[in-house]
Amino acid sequence: METFQCGPSGGQGGNRFDDEIPADGVFISQIDVWSGTYIDAIQLTYSDNSRTTKHGGSGGSLSTWALNAGESIIEVYGFCGSYVDSLAIRTNMRNLPTVGGNGGSIQYTYRVPDNMHVIGLLGASGSYVDALGIFFREVSADGTAFTAVLRSTSSCEFELEASWPDDVPVVTVYGEWYFDGTPPAPNGTFVFTTQAPGTGPNAGTIEGNLAHFTAGPLYPSSTAYPWYVLVQFYDASGAQLASIYSNVDTTACANQPGM
Repeated sequence: METFQCGPSGGQGGNRFDDEIPADGVFISQIDVWSGTYIDAIQLTYSDNSRTTKHGGSGGSLSTWALNAGESIIEVYGFCGSYVDSLAIRTNMRNLPTVGGNGGSIQYTYRVPDNMHVIGLLGASGSYVDALGIFFREVSADGTAFTAVLRSTSSCEFELEASWPDDVPVVTVYGEWYFDGTPPAPNGTFVFTTQAPGTGPNAGTIEGNLAHFTAGPLYPSSTAYPWYVLVQFYDASGAQLASIYSNVDTTACANQPGM
């Protein structure tokens, strides 16, 4: 399956590294970053318990983030100069704390397209991380069991697409929609529930292993608010097979007029 890359950004020193891309069905489960004035080192752990090489030196304080089921990295950003000074990571569920120092004259940002996620790193390192970039590929292509992608339009209409593996017997999909918050639920304001298949204005459709929902139009706003959906998958007996969050879509749309 095709893998794409962006970067790296940073200085010219250090030894080049390129993470070995894991097999389909394997995804990032943990991120370890050592930092101080700069990003000292970084290492990824995958869902098959394999790890990348620790890129960088032996200094810095360790920050560790374990990713939830269905959670994936969609943006990496920060500042750099001769080294990578700071690093921030955004997933489809949350913003992780920024680590590193306050230096760096160049801002770098790597954000992946919809339905893709970061699967590895590239760059250069020595005593510190000199330069950093990303490898990324499709979420559905590498076997992540369940996916949910939320998109909005300029007219405050929303589309939600949820998918699951071909051999999983999903017959009903529900979506709990939340406004002005970030996962996990119930952060934010609960707005409505969608169901596929169903009837009425909030109903969705199922075709194969894909559920599709539309909602809105809602209310244009002068302020951008975050929206997300808790998506739940059920079989014919009513047993829940999985529950995941969509990405957070921040857009100038509100759940009521006048906001």
